[in-house]
Amino acid sequence: MHIKAELTYTAGDKQEARVVLRSISPEIQSWPRRTTSVTADIDGRTVCVYIDAPTISEARAAVNTLCSWLGVASSVYGELVEFR
Repeated sequence: MHIKAELTYTAGDKQEARVVLRSISPEIQSWPRRTTSVTADIDGRTVCVYIDAPTISEARAAVNTLCSWLGVASSVYGELVEFR
């Protein structure tokens, strides 16, 4: 049995969504491919991250990590916009 999860992040605008996706993409591309797979895409101003893990434990670890990355990317984008 595999555990599937979908995380969505709705940005303030399409530019922010693109920046957030580009920010987390290197981490997703280098995700350890042993058993858990992670992919992401964008739909307008929504970033969607898909997780497919073989166990609850691995799914939880992936969700925690990806939520952290999304939060950091969003915060940094907000700081940069305010800085300008």
